[in-house]
Formats: sequence, C-alpha cells, structure tokens
Amino acid sequence: MNVNYKFLNRLALITYKYSCFSFLFLLTCQFFQVCIVEATPKDQGFKVVVQTNHTAQINSILHSEITHQIISASNDNFIRVWSTSPGQEYGRLLHILQGHTDNVTATSIQPEGKNLVSGDRDGKVILWNLFSGEIESEVLLGEKVVAITYSDDTDQNSIAVALEGEKSVHFFDATKTLKESSSVDISQSGGEITTMLAYNSWRQIACGTTAGEVILLNVTTKKTPQIIKVSSSKIMTIGRLNDETLVWMDEGGSVGTVSMIQPNSMSEQWKCIQAGKIVSASYSLNDKLFSIVTSKGIVQWIDPLTRRNKSIEHQSASSVASIESGQIVIGTRDGRLQWFTRSSMIEASVPQGSNVIQRAVVAGKYALAIMNQNYELWVWDYANGTSTLFQLPDKSGADYHLSYSSSGDRLAIGTGSSNTSIYILHQDSLVSIGSNLTAVKGLTFIPGTNNLLSIHANGMINLWNTETKQLITQTKTSQPQLALSMAGNLFVTIEKKIIRKWDTSTLRIIDSSVVSEGTLTTCEIDSSSGSIAVGYENGNIGIRAGGVMSKEILCKGHTSKINQLRWVADILTPSKRTLLSCSKDNSTRLWSSAGKQLVSSINHYTEVWDLDIIPNRNLAASVGNDGTCVLFDMRSLLPVIKLVTIAPSSWVAVTPDGFFDASSTGIGAVNIVSENHSLPLENYITLLEKPSILSQIIGTIKSTEKRESAEQGYLSKLFEKPTPSIRIISPLSVKYFSQDVILLTVELSLTSTKIKEIRAVNNGNPLYISDEEPLRGMMTIPLQLYPGKNLLRVICVTSNGVESFDTVTVYSTSQPQVKPNLYILAVGISSYKNREYDLKYAQNDAESLCASLRENFSKSEYNTVSIKQLVNDNATVSSLNSAFDDIAGQIHINDRFIFYFAGHGTLISNRNSMSTGDIRADPSPLLKTESLQPSGELSSTDKEYYLVTHEIESVRDVQSLQQFGMSLQKLQAKFLNIKCEKKAIILDACHSGAITSTFIEEQSGTTKALRQLPRNSGVYLMSAALSTQVARESDYLKHGLFTTALIEGLNGRAASSEDKQVSLFTLQDYIQKRIKKLVTDSHTNQTPIFRSDDTDGFIVTQLNN
Repeated sequence: MNVNYKFLNRLALITYKYSCFSFLFLLTCQFFQVCIVEATPKDQGFKVVVQTNHTAQINSILHSEITHQIISASNDNFIRVWSTSPGQEYGRLLHILQGHTDNVTATSIQPEGKNLVSGDRDGKVILWNLFSGEIESEVLLGEKVVAITYSDDTDQNSIAVALEGEKSVHFFDATKTLKESSSVDISQSGGEITTMLAYNSWRQIACGTTAGEVILLNVTTKKTPQIIKVSSSKIMTIGRLNDETLVWMDEGGSVGTVSMIQPNSMSEQWKCIQAGKIVSASYSLNDKLFSIVTSKGIVQWIDPLTRRNKSIEHQSASSVASIESGQIVIGTRDGRLQWFTRSSMIEASVPQGSNVIQRAVVAGKYALAIMNQNYELWVWDYANGTSTLFQLPDKSGADYHLSYSSSGDRLAIGTGSSNTSIYILHQDSLVSIGSNLTAVKGLTFIPGTNNLLSIHANGMINLWNTETKQLITQTKTSQPQLALSMAGNLFVTIEKKIIRKWDTSTLRIIDSSVVSEGTLTTCEIDSSSGSIAVGYENGNIGIRAGGVMSKEILCKGHTSKINQLRWVADILTPSKRTLLSCSKDNSTRLWSSAGKQLVSSINHYTEVWDLDIIPNRNLAASVGNDGTCVLFDMRSLLPVIKLVTIAPSSWVAVTPDGFFDASSTGIGAVNIVSENHSLPLENYITLLEKPSILSQIIGTIKSTEKRESAEQGYLSKLFEKPTPSIRIISPLSVKYFSQDVILLTVELSLTSTKIKEIRAVNNGNPLYISDEEPLRGMMTIPLQLYPGKNLLRVICVTSNGVESFDTVTVYSTSQPQVKPNLYILAVGISSYKNREYDLKYAQNDAESLCASLRENFSKSEYNTVSIKQLVNDNATVSSLNSAFDDIAGQIHINDRFIFYFAGHGTLISNRNSMSTGDIRADPSPLLKTESLQPSGELSSTDKEYYLVTHEIESVRDVQSLQQFGMSLQKLQAKFLNIKCEKKAIILDACHSGAITSTFIEEQSGTTKALRQLPRNSGVYLMSAALSTQVARESDYLKHGLFTTALIEGLNGRAASSEDKQVSLFTLQDYIQKRIKKLVTDSHTNQTPIFRSDDTDGFIVTQLNN
C-alpha cells in the first residue's frame, strides 16, 4: 500500500492507493462529539487513522425537517450528514461526503431532502444524493462559490449559484446533471452577492450583497433585477417571514423586512446585538428565528416579530442553526458540533472526550496515564485493558506534565495553572502537595524513590517527598527552566538558549552550554550513556553524545516545533540506543544515536503533543490534538492499537485490524463507515469485539494470532457482501399511547444475504423473535409497552452474524396501580458433589446477600421483597429451573428481578475437549483451579459457557454439563420467560482461575459471551471478574472480594447522597472503586464486568429505611 501525503492549506490529507476497499471506524459521542477512525487495508488488515469530527472550522449547518438530517460543511473539504430521526440519539453519522478539493463555502438542500448542492473555494459545485451519499453530478466554475440556493419548488429541480468577483447569478438544471441554463446580470449592484433565498415556487430569488442591498430576481423572466438599499453593512442572511414578507439581517446586527408585494416600502429597522459584528447567521423558516454568531463570542437567537432574544457565550462558535424541538446546533472553529436547547441556554449533556485535545501521556509499570485539556486524567490498566477517569480539581491551565514512580504505584500530575498544587494519584486517591505554586513546566520522580522533582514558571526548582507531602529542598534560577529530564543522580533542564546539567541531591548546576541553533523546546538525557538530546522551535534536534559540553549533531527532518523526545533502549540489544521524537508537524520520527533518521510516521492527523515508552515492551504511546492515544511499534512506528476516551466510563480501544474492546457505553459510540455509508459497530460485534485486547497487545495476556488472521480474511469477504437494513416506518409522529400494546411496522431492505433472525426489543427486553423472512420486506410486530419511556429497537441478524437495527422512542401514559415487588433468586455453592470443587464462602455470600436485601430493600420503591435461596445440594439444575418458573408465574410487568450466583463456571465445546477454570479461588499460591484444567484446545466456534450446579461431578464430562449445568443459552431463555421490564444478573463467578496462555482466547470468549447476555435477554449484568482473572475469596472477610463490595454497597455505602437510594448504577460505581482497594490489599488483580443494553439501573435498597 502506498501512502501519499499532501499538505493543502495546512491540512494534511492522506491518500491511500489500494486495490481492495476502505473503511472508516467512527467513534460517535452523543450529541455530535465525534471521532472518525479511518481504516484501509494493508497486506492483512487495515490501516487505522483517527481524526476529530471535522478537522477545521465548520462554515455552515443545514437542517432538513422532512428527512431529519443535519448537514455540516467545513474547511476540511468534507460534508457530513447526521441523523436526527425521531427516537434516535442525535449525532449518528449517515454519510461523509467526499469530493471537494478545497474549503466548502456554500450549501443548500432540496425541499424534500433528497439532494444537496454544495460549492467550494475552488469553484467546484457538486450535486449529492443524500440517500446514497453519492455524487450525482459536478461542475467546475473556476471562482469561489459564495452563495447557492436550491429551488423551493419540488417540481423545479434547479439551483442558482453566485461566484466571488462576479456580479451575476448562474442558473443550473439539476435534474440529472448540472447543466447551466442561463444567467442574470446584476452589475447595477454596488456589491457582490453574499446570500441567496429562493421563494414563491422558484419564481423569485432574493439576494443579499456586501453593499447592504437586497436584490429581487425574477427567475421566470430574467428581467432587470430590483435592487433595494436596506443597510450600509453586508447582508448576512435572508429569510421568509410569511407569504408576503422577507426578513434580513446585516453584519452589524440590524434586522429589517422587505415586502414581496411592495419591495420599495421601507420597514422599521432595529438592532439585535450590542457589540461586535455578526460572523455567521442563519434563519429557520419553521421557527421564524435568526440564529447568529458574533465576533464577541456570543451565540444568539432572535425572534424578528417579537424582537425577543436569548444568548449564550461561546468563544469557539463559527456557525449555528436552529432545528426542531427548540434545539440548536453550533459548529465550532475547531470542527466540532454541539447541541443546545434554547429553553435553558445550557449545553445539554455534551460528553467530553474523543474530540478533546490529549496533552500528556506517561507509561508506568502497570498502567498508561493520559491527561486531556478538559482536566480529565484517564488511566489505562495493562492487566485488564480497561480505563478509569479521574477529574482534576484544578480547572485552569491547559499545559500538563505527568510522571510515574519506578514502582508504578504513584502518578504525579503538574498543571499549567498559576496558584496551583501538584497532584499525586495513589491507590485511586488524588492528593495535593504544595500550594500557591506557579505553573509547572516539568516534573519527574527520582528513579527508585518516591521523591519528586518539579520546575516552575517563576524559576523555582522543588524537590518533594510525595509520601510525607513535604518539600525537601528548593532552589531558584534567574530564568524559568522550560523542560526537565532525569537520569539517576543527574537531571537536565533548558532555558530558551541554555542547556543545564544539575546534581539531584544538591540542586546545584554542574555544567551549562549556550546553543546557537535556535529556541529550545524540550530535552532528554539518556540514563545509560549520558547522551543529551534537545528539541528546537524550528523542528531540528540536537544530539550531544558526550554530555552538555560536547559537540552537537544536528538532526533535520521535522518541519515544526519539537514537543517531546525519548531515548529508547532496544529490547534485544539494550546497549543500542535510538531516539524518538514528536512534533507540531503531526509526525513521529526515529533517529539513530548518531543522528540519522531511521523511520518517519504520521499516526495523528494533527499536532503530536507528547510520547512515552512503555516499560519492557517494544511499544511507545503518543497523544495529539485528534483526541486519541496511539500505541505504536518502536521499530516501525506503525500503530498497534488506538485508545479513545469519550465520556466518563465510556472508552474504546481499536486495532488496525478493526478488532476492539470497549466499555458498555463505548460500544454504542462506534460506527463503521464504508464508501460514505455509516453502520454501527454493534452490527459486527460478534466478529470484532475482543475483550482485553489492550492486555493482549501490551503482553499481559497472550492472544492467538492464527485465529485473528483467519478472522481478518473472513471480515474482508463479509464486508464485500450487501447487508440488509431495517427501518421503523411507524410509529414515528405519534409519541404518546394510552394502550398497553402497539403495532410496530418495519421495512426490511432484502439482499442476497440470508436473514437468520429478526428481533424487537423494548428497553432492552426482547419481546419478539422470528426466524422467518418477511414477504415484500414489510412486517408488523405487536409490542408490549411499559409505563413511561419505551425505547423500541428492531434488529435484523444475518446468517453470518451481521446485525442492523433501528430505534424509536415512545411513551406510555398508563401508570402502574401498585408499587412493584422485588424478586430475588440467589444461589451459592460451597459444597459440590465432587468435593475437589468445594469453595469456602460461596454459600455465605448468597446468604449474606439475601439478608442484606431482606433488611434494606427500598420500601419507598417496592411493596415487598420475595427471596428464593438455593445453596449447596439444593442448587441443582432442576431446582434452578423450578425456581425460575415459579418466579415467572408470579412476577408482573412492573416488578424487578435479580439473579445472583456464586460458584464455579466453565467453558466447553460440544466436542469432547473443553477449557474450564475455577471462577472462585482463594489467593493462595496454589489455586484450586489447577485441578480443573483439562488438556486440549478449543476451536473458535461451538463453545458454551455453563454455571456449574451441585450435582456435576466432572467439568470434563460434556454430557453431564449439558444435562445438569445451566448454560448461558438456558439462562437467557429463563430470563426471556420472566416478563418484567427490569431485571439483573449478578455473578460472583467468571471463567477464570490458574490460567495458562493456551486458554486465553477461550476465556476471552467467555467475557464476550457474558457481555452480550444483556443484548440478548434485556438484563443488567454484573460479573466479578474478567475471564482472564480469578474471582478471589478472602479468609479475612469470609466472602468473595466482589460480593464483599456488593454487600457493602447494598448496606448503604453505595447510596446516592441526594435520596439515599442504592441503584444498580450507584452500586456499579461503588464496586469499581472498592474492588480496586480490596485487590490492592490482597496483591491481586480483579476487574468486574458491568453491562446493560438500554436497561435502566433500577433502585434496589435504601439507606435508613
């Protein structure tokens, strides 16, 4: 695969030449916070590149109320089409329209929403099909397109175009191809056209000009236009107030009207802004509102009839549009789209993350830490591959510095704020050291200690003891030191023109050298050789092999500021040293110690801010303006995996092959885009999801390369096949229903790919499943409604496992007559028929859980609690089946149900080899699971996970497991038979134990199976550990660690501070934090799994009933 890099208007465009196909992995955050991951194949797999939303200023935003779409056009040469269909979350990407070669400057949409016409700075005009995302026709006019309008008459498929430097309007027939039909001369005008509006069924066009004129053109006769001078300022936009009146707004904020009947009769004008100029304006015919952005950073909405207005401050806004239901979409100068509500003028739940600039990264012994510009610290754990968010209390300053201690248990964070502190993250707690410090310019732990060195903007150099939080010693320089690098008992700093070497213990200068190359930006000392590397503002790098005073070797290659340098020790040949660099020019480069450039790579679309080396692995990590962290191979600099943080508890890790791991909310934020079409990654979840993939890549656990290679080939064939799509036809316009059952009408686009199953779910609960393909692609499904909100989703599953879906939200006005009941089925097996399988505390876990729920269930939420408890020899498959059936016969639609299981679990194949593991173990060196490990290796298909009941004597006996075990398939069927809306499964049981690498892939499959249980049966899932981990028991606590945290939370520690209620959501938050402390104390590693699919985290217990 060849890669050509072109730099146009400071925008790096990457053109891939390939013979196969291209994909985009799209990470879409709710309400338009978006990250696009572009993937193209290379030999085997894909090349993945990540960018944020649009990569440059958004110039215009259009909205179609008929097709429920938003169209954004940007200086990045792209147009993006987003869905706002009823019931769907705003921001799902439908199309990426690629065809312009310069800034997109003007757009207009056909009244029925079928077509879009756009123009750019090069003078290219493109006609798009918005249903397919394809180009229908294009024409090159040679000059910048300044205004464009579609006919307002659906029978007249025509457009009008105005070009920069011309005083004429060009008319085009847009029926099939763009063919110019005529033009009208407006040379009598005193200015150039800035905006256009078609009205009166394509009989007339109103144009605004730079001279403050409104020009009325007769489209039919093309006679001399009527020019009306209305203002001394440029006209920004024109709208239709009613059938007789046009309304305009000028650059100075004046608003006035023009009569269509008597154009020369001047109306009263009034001022809508107090200061500044208008930089962008649009008019909504439906709302009769102007939406404007001013040069003072104000976004404002104005009613020209009542002259009422509301505004918010938004310093980065570049464009704005009013859409349905009182909502506003704002485009920003850095390419983001944000959703607001006019009623409150407050940004509505815009998650931070994927589009946020990542400013610093540091790789520790056990985790990777990333700091972004939203004061968020994300810590990625190597062992379990998951990410945790910590919010910094310091809200000012955008410059951050990170350092891990040698032991890996302490992380130091320095900020660019004034009057700040340094923060230390230790055992998931943030503490501060120092106060009223000036901005931190650099910090680093002294190797082998918990002492920390920091440099500050006022010239202070401080040495801290992070255990006592005390200052050990300090010194001050006449000029601030700008960067810091540590090597044993020495460290190096830089000023703008000076390199200094210091003694760590005394903080005294050893050597200094003045540079002549330019302004210094960063430095790095090699702890092995003592070589010093420095970076310059002009992009050059200097290497001083003999220390500060030695001759400098100049390395040229970067074209802009060097942001970070790191010396690299080759894993195979530690004495061989190379140097990594990253720059403002978007590139990362590898240099020999002699200054020769070895490799160059662009892994970020925008500036690379920081990089670091992952200890004891041949991997490095870099972060940039595109909102991603890229882990790459240190020899080739090619990306290995990309980490994207989207919102609290929402993250995605995706490889160049397209395989991914994600949090439960992160999965819904990922799309695949192929040839301008966007499909949710959930459609391919069974093929692409790889739990703990980061851990596999880091090397904490081992993956099976042969299987992944085979799957890659399968994916290539899979994406070439047409995929059926499913769409909800009704209900759409009606939102509220008084009846208990409604009819859902869906349309299925049939293809050659066979359909395996069609499912309809409500709030995550499957209510309809069919394996019959509908005739003529249409079908009607009766669905039960729950009181209140109902999120209806219809899913089509193909024979090869690909899914497509559509959603709509409706509301039931019926109210439950009585409070719900809470039903509990708890199983704990400490004593097995085969005594080798016995556990210590599973019975105690189940009994203690039941006691807690009986005592603390929320009496304000529930009428009563009903508990069924099965322990030891009572926990047979027949008793489990009976208990499930009894509850199914009693439970009502508004009741709640929780199933809890503590015991063993195993993964088997339906042939006579299996992988199994103890899901509960004590932390002793010799785990009981060793006796459960069979020989042989599973195939990648035909596997099933079982909860091991009391009567199973051997987990190697497949027939016994199938007869007496509780498979996930059986469990799913039992949950489907329980017809209440809200239910949960809690497993202190996971496919884990004394794991060998032979079984990792199978165990990863178990985690995957558990994760997908909520999608298939509508349950909220809590599971004690990843399948690659042991779910531990504690002799001291007399419980499993997971259940200890669970019971503590239910007893009140997870209660909301507002209403003292414990919900599954607050319980999840508490367990995640508490389990980290418990496993740290027991020197183990255990990561619970939490999953839900459109399922509410319902209330369980209440503090102080």
